[in-house]
Amino acid sequence: MSRKYDRVPELSLAAYVSGSPGERAQFIEALDEGFRYFGCIILKDHGVSRELLARAYEMSRAFFARPEEEKRSH
Repeated sequence: MSRKYDRVPELSLAAYVSGSPGERAQFIEALDEGFRYFGCIILKDHGVSRELLARAYEMSRAFFARPEEEKRSH
């Protein structure tokens, strides 16, 4: 299978949730390729607020700033 994308795919969850069968199939194909070749995707239109995303990133930074021994205890 040749790659369709030269960078991490940006996918709209709305295309899957509200899309036609063809749009859903394209979403699934792009999702598979994103994880298979890049290990991630960029998901848009997911409904998670910017505030919650900012809090999650803040908590992640705080966790990874801890000493290695403390992180391993979790």
